[in-house]
Amino acid sequence: KVFVYGGNLQLQPKHLALNMNTRRLSVLRATDGLCEDSFGTDMLLELYRGVPDHVVPNPAPALVGVALRFSGEEGVDEDKFLCCICETGISCSSFLAAFSELCQVPVVEDRPVA
Repeated sequence: KVFVYGGNLQLQPKHLALNMNTRRLSVLRATDGLCEDSFGTDMLLELYRGVPDHVVPNPAPALVGVALRFSGEEGVDEDKFLCCICETGISCSSFLAAFSELCQVPVVEDRPVA
């Protein structure tokens, strides 16, 4: 379980599901597991340890924050971010290591881990 920044930058409990067959990352409601959104992993550019300040003002500590940066459609959208807060620093490190390996994307250390 992670906490995902919603439309009003409110944290909401969610589950993330990575389907390697369809190469989709789904954001699932924590209450009933229904899919609310999904992203193609082929559009995933990089992972950030810590949520960048320009994406979420006054983000949570980098120890537990993660941002996934997806490219927008060429000429139409700017890059999109899925920003999450993990429950612990250990779960954050595991999240980054697993997604980096499975999706073959780098981890960017955006802010010092305090």
